[in-house]
Amino acid sequence: MYYCEKCKVKVAGNFEHCPLCSGCLTGDVSKEELFPDIPPEKPRRLLLFKILILCSAIAVSVCFAVNASIAGQSWWLNYVLAGLASFWLVFGIAAKKRENPVKAVLWLSIMASLLVLLWDAATGFHHWSVDFVLPVLYVCAIAATIILALFLCLKPQDYIFYLVLNICFGMMPLILYLFNVLNVVCPSAICAAVSIITMSALIIFKGNALKEELDRRLHI
Repeated sequence: MYYCEKCKVKVAGNFEHCPLCSGCLTGDVSKEELFPDIPPEKPRRLLLFKILILCSAIAVSVCFAVNASIAGQSWWLNYVLAGLASFWLVFGIAAKKRENPVKAVLWLSIMASLLVLLWDAATGFHHWSVDFVLPVLYVCAIAATIILALFLCLKPQDYIFYLVLNICFGMMPLILYLFNVLNVVCPSAICAAVSIITMSALIIFKGNALKEELDRRLHI
């Protein structure tokens, strides 16, 4: 690093004269590192990905060994494989949409809805998906979107459209009730009430922002 005898200061950079007094500098810039070495960031996400793959392989191997060793059992290993496939599908969506958390919540809500309906249908359709899981899922999606918007201090245009879509999904249990699809009404009624209350609050407090965002998104 250069040094100015007159100003008594050290000067970083490749200067020929002191920037304060224009006097001569002493020293050599080549002996001083202007920028510190920054160690590369550890690939934590890659490590987590590898650990999850290893855990999946262990789970499949152990379940296969147990299932194959006990005679007379059905191949319940298929359910393990389907469960792992569902997990990796949801995990992949979450990882891909991680830059936009509220959008990720919407996509996860949609994918989880399809998965639970498929699981219910594959196991004989006992209505547990529409009676319990979907209402709870949509309430959680609405709550998660609101919490993320508040916690991340998002602007209305960054979350309102996704919140409206989650509210629309939250009204689906009410539609199922009207078509007599439900066996248990209470969770769906609570989900519909939460959706209506959230939409009302959105219109009352963010009405202008909601209108502008819908106009922009839908080109009304």
